[in-house]
Parts: sequence; structure tokens; C-alpha cells
Amino acid sequence: MSFVNVAPQQLSAAAAEVAGIGSAVSTASRAAAAPTMGLLAAGADEVSVGIAALFADHAQEYEVVLEEFLDGLQGGSGRTLDAAAKAYASAEAASAAALGQVWDATAGPTAVLSDAYEAAAAAAKAGEGPVGVVQAVIGAESDALLVQPAHTLSQAWITSPLGQVVDPVINAPFEAAIGRDLIGNGAPGVAGVNGGAGEAGGLLFGDGGTGAAATATTVAGRGGHAGLIGTGGAGGAGLAGSSAATMAGGAGGRGGLLLGDGGAGAPGAASFDPNVAGGAGGAGGDAGKIGDGGRGGDGGHGATGTAGDATHLEGGRGSDGGAGGKGGNAGDYGHGGAGGTGGQGGTGGAGLTPGDKGFQGGLGGSGGVGGAGGEGGLIKGNGGAGGADGIGGTGGIGGDGSRGDTPLGPFNVDGHSGGDGGRGGLGGNGGHGGVGGGHTAGNGFNDGTTGAGGVGGVGGTGGVGGTGGDGLHTALGRQGNGGAGGHGGSGNQGGYGGLSGDESSRAAQGATGNDGNGGNGGKGANGNAALGANRNGGNGGIGGTGFIGGNGGNGGGGGAGGNGGNGAAGVSAGGAGGAGGEGNGGTAGTGGKGGDGGTASDDGVGGDGGSGGRGGDGNTRYTPRGNVGGHGGNGGTGGAAGTGGHGGNGGDGGNGGINANGAAGGAGGNGGAGGGSTLLANGHGGAGGNGGNGGIGGENASNRGATGGAGGVGGIGGAGSLSIRGGGYGGLGGNGGTGGAGGAGANETYGGSGGSGGAAGNGGVGGLNGVGGNGGVGGHGGNGQFNGGNGGKGGVGGTAGAGTTAGNGGHGGTGGTGGDGQTAAGVGGSGGTGGNGGRGGTGGAGGTGVTGGDGGRGGSGGAGGDGAGTCAGNGGNGGLGGAGGNGGHGGTSTLNEQQVVGSDGGPGEGPGPNRSGGEGGSRGRPGGR
Repeated sequence: MSFVNVAPQQLSAAAAEVAGIGSAVSTASRAAAAPTMGLLAAGADEVSVGIAALFADHAQEYEVVLEEFLDGLQGGSGRTLDAAAKAYASAEAASAAALGQVWDATAGPTAVLSDAYEAAAAAAKAGEGPVGVVQAVIGAESDALLVQPAHTLSQAWITSPLGQVVDPVINAPFEAAIGRDLIGNGAPGVAGVNGGAGEAGGLLFGDGGTGAAATATTVAGRGGHAGLIGTGGAGGAGLAGSSAATMAGGAGGRGGLLLGDGGAGAPGAASFDPNVAGGAGGAGGDAGKIGDGGRGGDGGHGATGTAGDATHLEGGRGSDGGAGGKGGNAGDYGHGGAGGTGGQGGTGGAGLTPGDKGFQGGLGGSGGVGGAGGEGGLIKGNGGAGGADGIGGTGGIGGDGSRGDTPLGPFNVDGHSGGDGGRGGLGGNGGHGGVGGGHTAGNGFNDGTTGAGGVGGVGGTGGVGGTGGDGLHTALGRQGNGGAGGHGGSGNQGGYGGLSGDESSRAAQGATGNDGNGGNGGKGANGNAALGANRNGGNGGIGGTGFIGGNGGNGGGGGAGGNGGNGAAGVSAGGAGGAGGEGNGGTAGTGGKGGDGGTASDDGVGGDGGSGGRGGDGNTRYTPRGNVGGHGGNGGTGGAAGTGGHGGNGGDGGNGGINANGAAGGAGGNGGAGGGSTLLANGHGGAGGNGGNGGIGGENASNRGATGGAGGVGGIGGAGSLSIRGGGYGGLGGNGGTGGAGGAGANETYGGSGGSGGAAGNGGVGGLNGVGGNGGVGGHGGNGQFNGGNGGKGGVGGTAGAGTTAGNGGHGGTGGTGGDGQTAAGVGGSGGTGGNGGRGGTGGAGGTGVTGGDGGRGGSGGAGGDGAGTCAGNGGNGGLGGAGGNGGHGGTSTLNEQQVVGSDGGPGEGPGPNRSGGEGGSRGRPGGR
């Protein structure tokens, strides 16, 4: 066979040269035309004339022939060469693009081949024979080198137009003889036929068919098996309901005998029956000689528990989540399939609402167990990862308290109180992680790894406490109190991580799931309207306790006070109706206590206590005095642990009601105590919670406004650990809450005092002591003629541990700012008193005595208010600074069994002028040596 090499650029150049030759010949022909066609006769005789005429005719014929030649040379031939050059150039560009696509398409396989080459080179270097080298190459990239290309090519043929024409002709004799195609994919399964299994793929190549989905009377079908080359079919889907058999997902089909991956298992369906767990996930199909196992299906979700009724007052337990399906096993070469994820546990049922009180919500269902991973290849391959666990179900909501009954008799004038809300249900346990797939040793290379264990499921969240019932009023007297909100349910334990596979080459065990959080406390009921005096709103429920390491729930909000009742209508026939009685507004409920933080393990961190709920606001009413705002709830105690949890913050006090005389704002809740350390080395006490802010004093119309509520006391810091290697730090004392602002009124109003700073925790033996908390900021005076509140007193410094330096006292709070005057200027509040310095520690045996600590500095006085209204007032004088604290006691030392005690420090200086604090006392002298 001959070949022709063509360069398009050279063809274009040749076409241009041919055109130039034609142009040159044409120019020469035109120059010769006139002399040759106009040749004169040599004489006047007939012979000379005839010869001249012959030459002239010949010249004319030459010009005609030459013109045709030049037209062909400059036109057809040139254009042909030029067109040919362009055609070759176009073909060359198309070829380059096609080659570029081919090159790009080979980039992935090239990388795979590179990895395979490296594996072969390593095997050869290790002294492996030809069989060992081949095994190393196949094991390195068996799926990418063999399984995927073979599957892609077979499916391309089956779906091609030519294949669809040829395959039926080839398959006809095989179908007649054995009832199965030679080439082709299996058809999907049919419910009720062969158990709903998918049809098998072709004997030579083809994928298995998908299994049939479950129906009310038939189970989900298995995926069809592949032939020699192909992927197993996926399992059929389960049907949601109450039958474990029909809810289960179908298993995946087996991969091709030579090449092919196993089919994926189908997920289990959700359960509708609280007595039946969610459907199990289908198992992944096994691979053939070379290929990966199929992934197991996920478990179905559990059902929600039944709600409480007249027979079963409490809510029912939610059912468990379904188990994840096992991953399929690999063949000689390949990786095991991953196990399916366990299903989520069902939510507990809600407690019964009617009755004297609401009933407890149901327990949440446990999460399903994750499926085990499939085994890795006999010769080379990794075991499949165990499936993750299902999440525990949420606890049921506690039943709401019932509404109070209306009395029937004419003399039973008081309405009944509403029922208390039920307790929220416990959260379900998290499921346990699936076991990682094993690795079975075989001939040749057996260095695959086992699969990782599945991750433990998350513990369920505690249910929300029920809402307290409303009190009901009567026709003649008072209404009942609103019921208290139910307690939030506790969280439950997270699942354990699954084990890794059972061979020496292990992967990591799965991580344990997080523990559940406590549920939120229920809201207290509101007071209801009545003809007479109103009753109180219900208290908020206590937040649920977190499981070990979980966070406590938030306290429920206090119920709002009820409105005063309406006056009775007049009964005289023509007279004016009687004036309505002025009912008293109900007292707002107290906010719920925050839940305690959970206790952590030895090396964990204790959970933080929940924040107390905010006290309810006092309602407006039309008697001489409004209602008092509710007190904020106390913060929860921080959990004990390696490091103590922080105490919860106290809730803010409620605002006083608006009336002729405004009521006082509620006091802020106290901060929770910080958790103590339980470790034997270097554990630190948790910080005390901050005191809540005082409520705002009520406004008035003509009389004196109310005083703002006092700020809450800061929590006590947790104690540090005891240790011979060095004790932990005591926790910081919490800051005092801010005093509430005084209410607005025509006459003077006083801002609330700031809360005292919390006492600092004591240091552990050998550790440093804690630092006292700061005093709260004094409240701002209300608008009118009034004085700002005083700043809070600074906290006392903690006592030092043996052989350490004493702590410093906390700073006194800043005095409140005087309000804006209406007719005269307000006076600024006094500065808070500085805290006393901490007591000096005892000197160590035989060492130098320790120096006592400095006294704390007095707080700054408040700024005077600006005048406003009809005449501008003068700014108030700054408050007197607090007296400095006494210096700490000097340390004690021992020498030759004699004690030498250092002297005490001197007292602090007196208050400074205006807003400057007094100076602290001098340090104590050290003990002797």
C-alpha cells in the first residue's frame, strides 16, 4: 500500500506560483500580439500578400489557444490547488481536535496505569515472581483497570443501535435452550413472581435487574445476579407500615463471576407501629472474582409512640430504628462494601393532657445498629467500613395541665387551679456502631486492611415539659391559679462506636456518639380573668438534666399574671349601671430553674448549667398599686468533671406593673455555683454564674415611682482539685447582676442597687486561689426628682492555698447615674465599697514566709444627673470612693521547729473625694527564715 504525505502550506504556495506563471505568459503574449497579427506583406504581389495573411491568421489562432490555456492555468488549476490545500488544512485541524479529546480521555487511565506500574515495580523489587507482579498490578487498581472499563464497554454495546439489532438474533437460540440471554441486562423483578427477584443478566455480559418493591402482601425482591461480566442488580425498596417482613429492603444481586461489583442493598422503610422497629436495610451483594462488594441499605426510622389516653395516661415509647444492612464481600481482589446506617429511633408519644395534671411523655426509641462492613478480597483488598448508628429518638412532649373546673354549688366560690404540665419523656439511646469488615488472608498479597468501625449514634434529646393548665374563674369569686409547667425530660446516652475488623491490620474503632441534651422546661400557665381578685400564673418547669457530658435544658418562662376582672353590670331598670370592681392584677410566675449540667468522664469537661428562666412581668391594674414582677430563676449548678462546668446565669427579674404606684421590679436570680474538679491533677473549678439583672421599677402617673429590683448575687466559683503535683485553680466568682432602673414618676425614684460580686473559689493545695467577682453596676434612677442607685459591694478575694499568694479582692461596683430631672437635677449615686483583700497563705515548711496581698481599691462614685424640664439642674456630686481593703496577713514560716509569723498588713486609706476610690492597705511583712 502506498502512502501520500501532503503539506497544505506547500499546496497553497504551489497554487500561488501557478497563478504567477500564467500572469507572466499573458503579459508576453500581449506584447507579441500586435507585431504578429499586424505583419505587413513583403511586396504588392499576390504571393507576398498571401504569406502575410497566413502568418496573421496563425497569430490570431495562437492568441485564442493561449487565452484558453491561461484561463485554465490561472483559474481552474490554481483554484483546484488552493481548494485542495484548504481541504487538507481543515482535515488536519479536525484531526488535531480529535486527538486532543483522545489525549484528554486518556489522562485518567494514564494515572491509573502509573499507579499500577509503581505497584508492579515495587513487587519486582521485592523479589516477587511474575505471578506476584501481576497480582500486585491487579490489586492496586482492580476496579479502575478491569471492572469499570469492561462494564462501560459492555453497556455501550448493549445500548448501541447495532447491538439492539444484533443481540436478539444472537440471544434467540440461548433463550430457546436455557431461557436466558447471552448478552443483555436483566429485566426488573415483578412482585409475586420468583419472590420479586430481578432477572439475571446475560451469560456473557450484562447487569442484573432491580428487585421488585414490596407490596402489602409481598416482600421486596432481591437484585438479579450478573453473568460473567456485569454489576449485580439493586434490591427492591421496602414498604412503610407495620410488618417487619414488608418493611425490609431487598438484598443486592451478585456481581459478575469474572468481573463485576455486587449490587447495593435497598434501605428499609419507616415503621408506623410503635411496637415494631423500622425496616432492616438489605444486604449488599457479593462481588465476583474481581470487584467490590455492594453497600448495605440503611435502616428505616422507628414509629412515634402512642399519645396518652384514658387507659394509658403516659405517652408510649417510640419504636427502635431498623438495623443497617451488611456490606457485600469482595472476591479475590477488591474492597468489601460498607455497612448501612442504622435507622433513627421513633419519637416518644405525648402525655395525656386532661386530668388534674398532664402526664409524662413517652421514651424515645433507640437508634438502629449500623450494618457490618463486608470482607475485603482474599488476595488483596480492604474490608468495608461498618455502618454508622441511628440517632436515638426524641422523648415525647409532656401532657399539658388541664384547665381548672368551674364549681357547681353557689357557695363554692373559688375556681380550681389548673393542672401541672407533665414531665417530658427521656430521649432514646443512640444505636451502636456497626462492626468493620474483616480481611481474610489468602495466597500471595494479603496486606489489605480491615474496615473501620461505625460511629456511635447520638443520644436522643429529652422531651419538652408540658405547659401548665389555665386556672378557671367562677361567677362569684376568685379564679384558680395556673398550673406549673412540666419538667423537661433528660437526655440519654449516645451509642458506642463499632469495632473494627477482626484481623491484625486494623482500622480505628468508631467514635462514640454524643450524649443527648436535656429537654426544656414547660411554660407556666397564665392567670385568667375573674370577677374578683386575680390568681397567680404558674411557675415555669425545671429544665431536664443532660446525660453524661450533655447540656442541661433551659428553665421554662414564668406565666404572665392575669388581668383584673370586669365590674358587674347595673341591675336597676332605668338607672345607670354600677361601676365595675377594680380587680387586682395577678402576680407573675417565677422563672424555672435551669437544668444542672451533666457529669463528664474523668478527662472530660462538665456540662454548663442551664440559665434560669426570666421572671414574668407584673400586670397593669387600676388599684392603688401595680403588681410585683416575678423573680428570675436561679442558674443551674455546673457539672463536676476534669474541669468544672460553668454555673448557669440567673434569670432577669420581671418588670414591675404600670399603675398609680408602680411595683418594684423582680430581683434577678442568683448565678449557679461553678462545678468543682474531681481530677487528682490540675483540675480547675468552674466559674460561678453571673447574677441576673434586676427588673425595671414600675411607672406611675402621679405618685412616686418604684425602686428597681436588686441585681442577683454572683455564683460562687468552684473549688480547684487537690494534687501532689500542683492543685488546680479555683473558679472565678460570678459578677453581680446590674440593678434595675427606677420607674418613671412625677416625684423622685431610686435606681436599684447593683448586686454583690460572688465570692471567689478557694484554690487547691499547691494551686493559686481564685479571684473575687466584681460588684454589679448600680441601677439608673428613673426620670423625675430622684437619686441614682448605689454601686454594689465588691466580692471578697478567695483564701490562698498553702504556700501561695493571697488573692485580690474584687472591685467595688460603679455608682448608678442620676436620671434626668423634670424640675430639678438628680443626684448621682455613691460609689460602691471596695472588697477586702484576700487572706495571706501560710508559708511552706522551712521556706520564706509569704507576703500578704494588697487590699482592693474602692469603687468610683456615680456621675451626677443632668437637669432637664422647666429649669436645668446641676449635675450631682460624685459618690465617695470606697475605703481600701486591709492588707493580707503575712505568711508563716518554720525554722528549727520554731514558728516565725509575719505581721499583718496595714489598714487601707479612707474614702477618696468625689468619684476616686480609697487606696488599698499595705502588704503584710513576710515571715522569718
